[in-house]
Amino acid sequence: MRPFFLILLLASSPVLAGVSQPNPPTPEEIAANTARFNRCLRYATKTYSITIRVVTDDKGMIVGEPEVVAPVDNDEFREDVRGAMNRIRACEPYRYYPAEKFAYGNKTQPFIFHPVPKLSDEMKAAIEKHFDDCMPVREKGPDITVRFEFSISGSYARPPMLEDRRDTVEYLRSAAEIMEAVLKCPPLNLRGDEHNNWRVILRRFESVEGDKDAITPKPARVRRPFNRF
Repeated sequence: MRPFFLILLLASSPVLAGVSQPNPPTPEEIAANTARFNRCLRYATKTYSITIRVVTDDKGMIVGEPEVVAPVDNDEFREDVRGAMNRIRACEPYRYYPAEKFAYGNKTQPFIFHPVPKLSDEMKAAIEKHFDDCMPVREKGPDITVRFEFSISGSYARPPMLEDRRDTVEYLRSAAEIMEAVLKCPPLNLRGDEHNNWRVILRRFESVEGDKDAITPKPARVRRPFNRF
């Protein structure tokens, strides 16, 4: 039986306030900046969506105390704020581009953290079946985690992306096999009115130890529930 894991991906939403830069970053530098945000600031609150406004100086360090937008006076909200604040502090400095392309002076940017959406049992089963039906099984190899972003029609809104990429021969070989297979999967058939719950997911593909180090046809097996974390 092939292990199956589904992770709902939290996307924090950092936005630089309107800053004029005579020598703007290249697309590659912007992509690297976005990747750093995705790695460092991925954090799911438990109950509330939290917006925190942060001021940074020309070295990318936080100035003063970040401001919580529209605070709610209860323990659950305060707990969510503490977790988000800890993550924001851990990601300093907020200076991403080469020095000559960095706009000097203080800048204000909001960070938005959302709770993990809830999936119904029916939706979990549909996602599991979707990947069961279109993905082969690897007998051996490292875990490969893929980030999927789906449009409301169930097709890919963006090409699937590897998460936690490692530059080893074994990982790259397994990742190439997985990415080739996921691109052949049909659109995900789920309810459009719940699109926000399944729009972005991480799927971890694990191999099954066997005699062959190759992708083989999917054997019949007993299904088991998702493991979510």
